[in-house]
Amino acid sequence: MIIQDSSPHGNCQEGTVAAPGTLPLPDIDAPSYPALHALSRGRDVDVAVVDTGSAGPGVVGDRDFCVLHGSVVTSVLRAIAPEAKVHSFRHNAVASRAEGTVEDLVRAIDRALKARVKIINISMVACEDTAELREAIGRAEKAGVLVVASTGNTGQCPEGAPTFPSSLDSVLAVGAVAPRAQELAAGAGAGAGSVAGPAAGKENSADQGRVPAQYSAPTHWVDLFAPGGPVEGQVDVRGKVHTIVGNPDPFEGTSFAAPVVSGTAALVWQIVPHLSAREVRELLTSTASPGASGPGLGKQMLVVNPAAAVDKALDLRDARIRVGDNGSDGNNGSIGSDGSTGAHYELQTVSTQPHQPGAADYSVPVVLSLVLALGIIATVVCRAFSADSRPPSGSEATRAN
Repeated sequence: MIIQDSSPHGNCQEGTVAAPGTLPLPDIDAPSYPALHALSRGRDVDVAVVDTGSAGPGVVGDRDFCVLHGSVVTSVLRAIAPEAKVHSFRHNAVASRAEGTVEDLVRAIDRALKARVKIINISMVACEDTAELREAIGRAEKAGVLVVASTGNTGQCPEGAPTFPSSLDSVLAVGAVAPRAQELAAGAGAGAGSVAGPAAGKENSADQGRVPAQYSAPTHWVDLFAPGGPVEGQVDVRGKVHTIVGNPDPFEGTSFAAPVVSGTAALVWQIVPHLSAREVRELLTSTASPGASGPGLGKQMLVVNPAAAVDKALDLRDARIRVGDNGSDGNNGSIGSDGSTGAHYELQTVSTQPHQPGAADYSVPVVLSLVLALGIIATVVCRAFSADSRPPSGSEATRAN
């Protein structure tokens, strides 16, 4: 079976070096990236990107020699979480090809698990289910790893058919939303903040950023949506960092939506490292922004909201600290340098049971009543005996006086 990346790129040299500048960040709902990164930068959270390799700056592991897909994926992830530890694992045996096999993908997942990562990002899809891939995802779940995967683009698999591994229950499946900003593309030589793509010149819509992108395959198992581009990437060539844009097609697709979610998970895990993968997943979905009810969804779509996720994580951390405000809690958990304690904290809402009043105990009042009754009876009897022993008025003894 062939594993495909979720973008139109697949051959070497499908990129153009842009003018020097700061890598533009994905267009998401956040007050501002500097404000967001002042709260969390994903520091020291290990994230594996299973892809075509990466030549991105600061990324360790398998290199991307020419395909660029993995390099752009890691660039998006590091734009969201700039201090995450990003590990690159190539999913194919041939470095010059974007496609791979399920065997290659399983091998890459197992390598990522050996590296003890917290998050595995898979911007790849397979159109058929296999026991080997299910077992690999099961091993990741058992290891407490959050697996984030793109749902794929239209035309990659038969319409309506599930894509793998995104459709597996334990995987956080990510689709792409239409961009909110569509600016004139400058192509080669585009400066920082420019957006390349065929939609140049179109007017903004009030629903942009809240409806599925046209290329995002309609799927009912999608968990979250995120911006899928157009995006730019960065590559490190002999110590010099270059910014690249797609040419002739822009870098866009569900491939580049998945790392937005993976990066947000890294932001959360820096703040509350005690949360499990399931709890981080629940936090991301519970803080997501509501969108439209897209075709094939059957439910209202949810768009990842990194700012809201970070705010929720801070609330959970503060609540955890308050449990042990003297440096320890009931379990003698000490507060660490990251603000965590040994207290156990669940994300789920705790529902309280209605008060059940206990049966009233009337034994004491009954005893007191009996004692009081006996006292009254005794008093009456005593008075009766006293009356019999006293002579009546006008008796002989009285008259003798």
